[in-house]
Parts: sequence; C-alpha cells; structure tokens
Amino acid sequence: MVKEDLRFGTETELFQLIISQTSDAILVTDSNLNENGPSIVFANPAFCDLTGYQIEELIGKSAKIMFGRDTDRKTLQNLKNCVQRGIPYSSSTIHYRKDGSKYHAEWTVSPVKDPAGNITNLLSIQRDITDKIQREEFAARRLRSEMGLTAASQILMSTRHESFTIERAIEHFLVLTGAERIYYYKRTSNPDVLFLEAESKNPFSSSTLAETYPEISLASRFSRWKGFLYKNEIIEFKTEQLSESERYFCQGRRSDTIFLFPLKISGEWIGFLGMEFFENPTGPEEQFTFRTFADLIGFYLERKSILEELKTHKETLEETVDKRTKELSVQKEKAEAASTAKSEFLANMSHELRTPLNAIIGLSKLIQPSMEDPSNQRYLDVIHTSGLHLLGLINDILDLSKLNAGKSTFYFSELDLRKEIEQVVSVLEAEILRKHIHFVWQETNVRNPLISGDPKRIRQIFLNLVGNAVKFTAEQGSIYLSITQERGDWLVELTDTGIGIPEKEQSKVFDAFYQVENSRSKDTEGTGLGLSIVKKLVEAHNGSIRLKSREGIGTSFYINLPILDKGEKKIQVRRTYSTSYPEKLRTHSYIRFECADRKNEDLLTSFFKKQEQDLHFPKNSGIHKKKMILFRDNLSTTGLPGLSTAWKTVYILPEENRMEGLGEDFDFYLSSPISIDELKLLLEKLAEEIHD
Repeated sequence: MVKEDLRFGTETELFQLIISQTSDAILVTDSNLNENGPSIVFANPAFCDLTGYQIEELIGKSAKIMFGRDTDRKTLQNLKNCVQRGIPYSSSTIHYRKDGSKYHAEWTVSPVKDPAGNITNLLSIQRDITDKIQREEFAARRLRSEMGLTAASQILMSTRHESFTIERAIEHFLVLTGAERIYYYKRTSNPDVLFLEAESKNPFSSSTLAETYPEISLASRFSRWKGFLYKNEIIEFKTEQLSESERYFCQGRRSDTIFLFPLKISGEWIGFLGMEFFENPTGPEEQFTFRTFADLIGFYLERKSILEELKTHKETLEETVDKRTKELSVQKEKAEAASTAKSEFLANMSHELRTPLNAIIGLSKLIQPSMEDPSNQRYLDVIHTSGLHLLGLINDILDLSKLNAGKSTFYFSELDLRKEIEQVVSVLEAEILRKHIHFVWQETNVRNPLISGDPKRIRQIFLNLVGNAVKFTAEQGSIYLSITQERGDWLVELTDTGIGIPEKEQSKVFDAFYQVENSRSKDTEGTGLGLSIVKKLVEAHNGSIRLKSREGIGTSFYINLPILDKGEKKIQVRRTYSTSYPEKLRTHSYIRFECADRKNEDLLTSFFKKQEQDLHFPKNSGIHKKKMILFRDNLSTTGLPGLSTAWKTVYILPEENRMEGLGEDFDFYLSSPISIDELKLLLEKLAEEIHD
C-alpha cells in the first residue's frame, strides 16, 4: 500500500512537471456548457504566456474571455455539439489576449470522463499559428497580386479606347488585390485641374455608392499633393491624416489607407492613379506591386500616345519632316553652342584653377624654415588669397553639381531677411569703400521681413548678387537696395549703375557656365556659375528671380521670397555673433579636443589660445568648479575618457554627412571645415547656458 501511494505521488508530480514545461498551451475547464460557458479550473504556464493572463486571473473565469468579434461563432457551435456527445473536436479560430491583441489558435478540445463515463471536465490544447497564417495570407496576397498584374498587362496590350481599356485593367486588379476602389485622374488643359477618366469600385463594399469626385483642383483643396506629384513622389496617407480641406475627397467611403501614384508620359506629368484600401496590409511587397501596376498604366498611356503621334506623323509626313528638320537644325546649333561654351569653360577653369595652385606651390617653396624675412608674411598673404580664390571656384562647381543632382541639403529656420543682407554688405564693405561706391538702402515701411530659409544659402544668394553689383560697378558708381511687400512675398530689388547686360544676352545669364560677352567685363571674369547657382537656391526657397538691364546703364535684379507663414512652427531667429569672446566661457569652463582631423585640431588650438582659454585639463585647483566642453569630430572613437563627464559635447561633421550624425550623443553641431564665424556663434550659445 505504501509503495502504491509513493508511486501515485511520483506519477502525479511527473504529470505536473510535464504539464508545466510543455510548450503547448493547456487549459482545463469544467463541463458546464450553458450560455456563460465553462469555467476555467487550470491553465499551464504556456497558456498564461500566450494570453498574457496570470493564473489567478483565469481560475473561475469563463473560457469565453478568449473570444471576441472576429472569433468564428459557427466553429464554437460545432465544438459545443461535439463535446456534448463526448467527441473531441479540433479546429482553428481567432482568439484574443488580455491586452486585446488577436492571434490565430489551432486547438483540440477533448472531454474528460470519470470511471462512470460522465463528462467532468474539458481539456483544451492549443498552439499559436499566427505566423503560419500570416505567411499563408502573404503568399495568397502575392499570388492574387501577380494574377492581377498579369490580367491587367494582357488588357493593356490592347489599343482600344483609352478610358475603356484602363477601366477594365483596374477592375481586374482591384478584384484580385482587395482594394476598395481604384481611379485614374487625368490632367486637363489647366495643369492644376484633373478630370476623373476611369474608375472601379469594390462591388461588395458598403461604400460603393459613395461619390468619387469627377473633377479636383490642385490649386485649392489639394494643393498639398501638388508638390509630391510634380516631383514624381508616391503619396501614402491614412484617412485620419487628411487635412480639413482634403477630407471631403473620401467622405462616405470605407477606406483607411490611400495611395496616389503620379503618371508621366515622356517625363511630363499627366495625372495620377489612386488606390484605396480598408484593413488591408500594405507592406513593401504590396506597395511594390501597386507601383508596378501604376507603371503598367503609364507605359500603356505612353505607348498609346506614341501610336497616336505616329498616326499624326503619317498623315502629315512632309510637314512633319520639314518641321523636324528645322528643329534638328536649331538643336544642332544649340549643341554646338553648348559644346563651345563647355570648351571655353574648361579652358577658363584650367587657367582659373592652375593659376592659384601655381601661386600656392611656388610661394610655399620660397618660405624657408627661417621666418626672419619679413617678405614671408607677404608670401603667406598671397597664398591665403589664392587659396580662397581656388576654394571659391571649387565650391561653385560642387554647389552646382549637388543642386543639379538634387542632393543639396537645406536647414530652414526663421530669418530676418534684412539682417542677413546687411551681414553680406558688411563683408563687402571694404571693396565698396575702396571703389567709392555710393551704396543706398532705400527706406520702405517694411519692418522685420521674416522668411523661412537656410541662413547659409540666403547669404550665398546675396553675397553673389551684391558681390556682382560691386564687381561690375565702376568707381564712384551707385548701388540701390530695397525690400518691399508684393502680395505674399518679400520683393528684394538690387540695382546697380554697372556695365549692364546686352538685351540678347539677358535670357542666358542664368544658364550654367555662361558668361556675358562684353568687352568691359574682361577684367571681371569668373566661372559663369554664380547666377545659375543663385537661381536654383532661390527656387529651392520657393522663390523666383528676374532681371532688367540696359547695356552701359546698369542692371536690376528682383528676388521674390515667400513671407513667413505665421502659422508655421517657428525656430528661433538666427543672431549675428559678437566680436568679443564670451567672458563666461573663459572663467567657468575649459576646452578639450578629441579630433582625428589634424586641421580641425590645429584651428581650434590656435583660436582658443588667442582667447587665453583653458585647454585640456587646467592645472589650477578649481578644476572641479569648471565645466568641460568637449569638441569631437566624426573620426573619433566612442567611449574615450572624459566623454561621460563632459558638460557639453560639440560634434564636428561635414555638412553633407550631417544627417548621419543624428544618432550620435552630442549637444551642438559644427560644420567641417570649421568656420570661425560659426564657431563664435556657437560659443555664445554655450555661454548662455552657463549659470553662475
């Protein structure tokens, strides 16, 4: 008897151990199958892990806590019928966790009977098959999408009427992808007005009768879309993200995600294809399929356009040949002119780049180890000037290359336009005084002309324009500058009494590498890139630039820049730097460098020594009272001593790599190569954060 009791106890412990360690979720309930459902009497740890409940939260509760809106009621009824007859039942349904999240469960429920054959409990063993279901659904969606693309491509091979063919294609694609509706809006003669050309709706959707607007305007309610579509960028948004003016577009529809795909023919934007979905996964794979379908529509439209054009050419062959011959002649002349301009530019650049380089190399060789000769300082000045000239040429080339490639980075903030221009004028003041130029700020009623702009780029614009005005204005000439309001823009007018631009040359001055042919400009040659860069920078600020000029009289430039929208989130207005070194930094902090770039370290060392600022670890006894400011560059290794104790960390990084440094742990950013002006401005910000 004792042995049997021991064996029973051992088997019970073994059973409990197996149940507690099995990976399957096990649930035991009583056999009550009334309306409230059976009550839970046991759940193993795997079941608790799967559902998020604690065991004490489950005991005594109805098994219905696992069920929700998407649980199949028919399956539950079949389960009830089987267990009432004492038969096990297996199936899969959607269950719900404690936090309300859904999962797919594959389960078997078996009746537990006593020796007399009466059902005393129900044993449920279940597994989470969510990943399996999702993989199957993904494969099914992908198959349907590929079938939709195949069907659509076969239809689009037709050369029938445009709207009928597209409507059939989007109808097949809609059915196979489960979209709520797909539509094609075509641009009219007014580029801002689009007309609904073709559409297909899900026939099983409750919102099928909701209207799709026959015409929309990108100049009013949907102006936000215009910039994306014109740039050939896909628009994706949730319906709750729509602005108030856009909500009427999908009013009454059952949609939660909307895609708009721009359509182009020969590079020209001609409309967009829209797709709407409801509770339908739209991951990268699906979006790639949607983009492919939109491309098929675009290819069809382009092919049809080409066929129509060929038909027109066939009917008017002689006229077309003559017209094309003339156009080819014009293009040939333009190509020859461009080739000539390119050759002249390369020849000019060869000279412009080689001259300062020769000066730098030659004068560097003249400077011997002994620095006692006073002429060495003059040589150094020439080297510095030549280096700046060379740097300016290279910067122009790089700027134009980046702007043309769309890779320029802009950092917008709230700016006072007049203050920015005044800084530019102060830089050129010495040359203005040297040439005895009469410089006049024409007073207007404009106060604080605020814009949203990149301060560096705004200064670059006006440094180029005002610099040209000074360069091309003879001694004792005049320059006039004013800022007025013109509708929603600030209008900057810059007028000089310089050499002027011939009328036939004025349409070309903003072309890259182009230089005005004027005998009086021989002494002011440059690269021909400045005004081209200016125009692109102005347009990047949503502005415009134009000119008026008379040869021998002078030139006026008119620059329009949008007035700052008061509703925009404002960034603190950028200030100019002080000429004096902040005293708080000298008395309350010391500087430390961790620079892998020797040039950065040499420049910082030279600058701070001139300011008599403590560098590295000072020897005085008050070190514990001073704050360490750490300068690091992008080549420094992380985790160096002192990083964790730094009061402020300044990260030095080339501007084109600035976005890469966002993940770094730093307080301020300084562009490389370091500008002394930017460094001074940064130091003022640091000083403001030191509290006595």
